[in-house]
Amino acid sequence: MNRVFDFLKDLKWLGLILISLLTLGCQTVVPAGPQVVQNVTEDRYIPIYKRYTQTVKEYSGFHNTFEARMTFLHSQLNTLRLRRKGHYLRWSLDRFQKEREKLFQEMSTEARGFLLFYTPEIEYDDLNKPNTIWKVYLEFDGQRYEGKAVKAKEKRIELQAQFPDIDAFSSSYFVTFPLPTSVVEDQAFTIILTSSVGTAKYVIKP
Repeated sequence: MNRVFDFLKDLKWLGLILISLLTLGCQTVVPAGPQVVQNVTEDRYIPIYKRYTQTVKEYSGFHNTFEARMTFLHSQLNTLRLRRKGHYLRWSLDRFQKEREKLFQEMSTEARGFLLFYTPEIEYDDLNKPNTIWKVYLEFDGQRYEGKAVKAKEKRIELQAQFPDIDAFSSSYFVTFPLPTSVVEDQAFTIILTSSVGTAKYVIKP
């Protein structure tokens, strides 16, 4: 009788082992995905962002005529911006490297600024129009370079990850100047936004 019980016990354990093996055999092994771009923390990003950002508020008496916040897109800030975007979009390291090369190629021929612009008079908010009342200049080493403003295409929530000061009442523009970023980014220069409404001057220091 004891032998019968021992035999049945052995069958029980053998069955459990077979079930375990079958279960393991049916499991799907998920291959590891590509490494994605690491995020840039607020503690690292915000000080760099603030370093290259300035705000001008223009008044006529007690009436606010316009408010313009300019962020110069230094190569250091641009790289951090791209890394943040790559993290949120789950880019692979290879994709990030290609986008970075593309970005630096653009910076080799132009300098850019990001302009957050607000005015209570809607008709004054026309920087991207051919007949705009505004002019934007970059002054450096005795030369003046005229900029061209285009409205940002990204949605506000996307831009907020790169430019934390964005609000629902202001318009977002990218301003391009015809000289390489590397020529000016480690020098002192001035960006001027001006019209009959008023003038904003931003002195950018290395």
